[in-house]
Formats: sequence, C-alpha cells, structure tokens
Amino acid sequence: MSVRDVISGNWATLLLPINDEAIDFEKLSTQIDYYINAVVDGIYSNGTAGEFYTQSEAEFQSINRLLAEKCHKKNMPFQVGACHCHPQEAIERVKFASSLSPTAIQVILPEWFPCSLDVAMVFLEAAAKSANGVNLVLYNPPHAKVRLSAHQLVELYDNIPNLVALSCQGLQTT
Repeated sequence: MSVRDVISGNWATLLLPINDEAIDFEKLSTQIDYYINAVVDGIYSNGTAGEFYTQSEAEFQSINRLLAEKCHKKNMPFQVGACHCHPQEAIERVKFASSLSPTAIQVILPEWFPCSLDVAMVFLEAAAKSANGVNLVLYNPPHAKVRLSAHQLVELYDNIPNLVALSCQGLQTT
C-alpha cells in the first residue's frame, strides 16, 4: 500500500488545549489517546486549530514528540504540520518533523508575502529535500495569501515527487 493510499479517510486534527497561556500537555495527551481509541484514519498536528503560528520551537517539538510517541506505539498514521509563516522556519520544522518518522509532513506556502508558482515550487523543493524521504502534504487553505488554482496544484504535484497529497477547500479552476 502506497502512502498516497494511507493518506485518505478521516484524519483528526489536534486542538491545542491552553490553560493560563500555556499548553496543557495532559489534556493534549488525553486527546491523542481519544483519537487513537476512536480508530480515526490518522491524526495531524499543527494546523490552524493547533495554533501553529503562536508556538515556540520548544512547544512545537514537545507537541510533536508526544504525538509521534503515542502514534508509533499504536501504529497510528500521523502527519506533523511543519507550518510556519516564514519559509526558513518552516524548513527547520520540516527537518525536525522528519526525525519523528511521520506518515507525512504537512506544509503551507510562506505566508508573509504572496508568492508565485515558481517561488512555491522552490519552497516545496527545499521542503522535500529537508524532509529526508518523508512525504509531504500541501495545505492551501481558503484564507491563504496565495490560493493556487487546480492547474497550479497539479503542476506542483507532478513536479515534487514526495508531494503525495493536497489539502484544500474551494479550488479555483482557472
């Protein structure tokens, strides 16, 4: 079974529990256990519901170490969201995420400036290289500064060998 077959179905996103401006890791651990026991198709971290844009690197690493440990123990597929608004930080997160041996690493295009398709290609090529063989998922949400068309997404998908899935809503067809 290819990873393109594994990344399908219902994936649960980690919702970051916060108490007094700090991550509640006990609740996060319980949430991961709940998803595993619910037999979802996989779990992913650090989407917008996981407050990826507010995490320190230490928090990012702690969240994802916990997720990886629990998922590996139960043979649960998981994705690490290595998203960051700045491309250099995103690449560093991809490098760390690859060390956890996830099913895939989810990335977004750099957000602080709208990039062209050529820049998106360069960024994804760098992410793919930094992933050390772990497959990538591109998240292109409706609120992104760069909304790629279906044709542009296909071009990226066809040219980045370890880009195995796209997560998007409301695709533009032109």
